[in-house]
Amino acid sequence: MICQLNLKIGELAKLYAQGKISILAHYGELACECCGEKIRNQGGSAYSLDYFYQLVDIEKTWWMKE
Repeated sequence: MICQLNLKIGELAKLYAQGKISILAHYGELACECCGEKIRNQGGSAYSLDYFYQLVDIEKTWWMKE
């Protein structure tokens, strides 16, 4: 299992959309499955699950077109 903290949010969404990884939810925020730490943007705020799932939907749309 890879530490998801080392991946960008777009990479996480793509891997999740392809079924290659799972995610961990922590009080409505995205967290790394292997270590449980919240996945944060450059400003230090944790990504919300709503935002993440929007990115996943975009990735699924692109993936299905290819």
